[in-house]
Amino acid sequence: MKLRETSWRSVLSLQQEYPQKTFRPLPHETNYMRPFASSISGIGLVATRDIPKSTFVYYTDLATYRLVAKEEVESLQLPPAVKKQYEDFHITLPDGRWVVPADFNHLSIIWFLNHSDNPNLATNTNDWHWYATRDVKEGEELTGDYNAFDKEGTSGISV
Repeated sequence: MKLRETSWRSVLSLQQEYPQKTFRPLPHETNYMRPFASSISGIGLVATRDIPKSTFVYYTDLATYRLVAKEEVESLQLPPAVKKQYEDFHITLPDGRWVVPADFNHLSIIWFLNHSDNPNLATNTNDWHWYATRDVKEGEELTGDYNAFDKEGTSGISV
């Protein structure tokens, strides 16, 4: 409870210190997706509004990723549930290394994007900007083509 009180005091002190300041953009202004229970697999992403074709919907912050050797993860004495996190949340580079979240407790939302052979989102893998490949309706599940990462060699990730 003490932590929550401290957190609210911090937010309120910002408001008191900068009463005339409105911090932009507000969280909803750049949001196009949220997690939901997917019919494709586990947790997925659903469109929170109509998304016109070619709309930029997400930027992947490469600072939130780590490179690890698959063999290193496999050699660790990890509980099965932890190993499964590595299996579920990784991208394989052409040299066999894995790109994984820097912290499983702070997964960026894009890790929940499910695969489709006919995706409605894509990334150019040079800077990992995600955009709509066609018009997407609010409530539609957002998907990407996992095979595109292998074809492109995940060239957007500095190795």
